Amino acid sequence: MSQFPRPEYDSFLGQLLEDISDQRIEPLGAVQDGVDPLESANFDAFIAQLFALGIDTALCRYGEDAMHCAFVYDHSDQQQSLHDAYIITAAQWILVSSSAMYASCQENQWTLTMTKWAKWREGFLSVAEDAQHGAECRKIAERVADMMALEEKAAKG
Repeated sequence: MSQFPRPEYDSFLGQLLEDISDQRIEPLGAVQDGVDPLESANFDAFIAQLFALGIDTALCRYGEDAMHCAFVYDHSDQQQSLHDAYIITAAQWILVSSSAMYASCQENQWTLTMTKWAKWREGFLSVAEDAQHGAECRKIAERVADMMALEEKAAKG
């Protein structure tokens, strides 16, 4: 449910979600369009901020998609820098909206679950320890895994 119950909100939200869907690009798509693949991380950070603000819970599906692209897709036929871009894009969802993502996983919103949260954390930990990834990617992955651990600790009290 929205935090902004004004009459024009439904129309605004519908247009915003449509624009996000039309404009969001994955790292591979960015490369194919001649754009720096890390631009996708910037756009996902923006979407994650909207999600964290409570604009619409459906935005979390983009976070789940980013995690899926980073940790489930086979990137063996791609340059390592492109795989790193997928990981950095997924990291934005924790860096910007870790509390909202954790809460959504706890509440099983959309298709998010605590099992997925745990797999994402394992994925970031694995990247942080894997020398095949770039130094920046490993550093970000370690930071994200630490943030996820803090969310879990805070939830336990």
